[in-house]
Amino acid sequence: MSVLPLIYLALAALGQNELEPTTPDTPEIVRVLAIHATDVARGSVVVDASLALVEDVLLPLPYDTFREVAAHEISAAYGEDKSIVLNDDYSYHCRAARLTEEDEVVLEVYVNRTQGDDVLEALRATGRLARGKAMVFRGFEMPEGELIIITAVAQPREESSGGMSGGSDAGEPQGGTGTGSETSEQTDGTGARNSGRTGGRRD
Repeated sequence: MSVLPLIYLALAALGQNELEPTTPDTPEIVRVLAIHATDVARGSVVVDASLALVEDVLLPLPYDTFREVAAHEISAAYGEDKSIVLNDDYSYHCRAARLTEEDEVVLEVYVNRTQGDDVLEALRATGRLARGKAMVFRGFEMPEGELIIITAVAQPREESSGGMSGGSDAGEPQGGTGTGSETSEQTDGTGARNSGRTGGRRD
């Protein structure tokens, strides 16, 4: 089944002016959660206990089973490319580019898909993300259903009060569009080339 890529943002309602960026010395903590969503006609929705904090994002989706595939915490120094393996098919890559004066992290994300001996770029996105908020990427094909990837930038340790998965304290992502800016291009994931942008300022 081919699923068009959808991108949801939950960003703080911040100002609209372009401000001078900075590149802090302290790395950002980026949390990545990969979820396998399937529909097995079980008559009720089953969500892994580890996904409780993102359940509100998952329940509106046209699936009845949500399983955690991977959960990672990345220490991302500004300007440094970081990568992790999500499963046999997909790898995740990110780079904290800069920090705006509004305290938004400009985060560059791309996802690669391995098909046989080929490695294809499935998605590339750049977004401004407030700490404690998240971006949700959909539309990555799996043998059944799809892979959903949630990216969050954690709040500083002393300010943390909640988690994305497995004790993470990045905050709870929510569905829908928000202010800020995020651009993306899905170049493989569903076998078609699609691109999209959701509201606010464009990076």
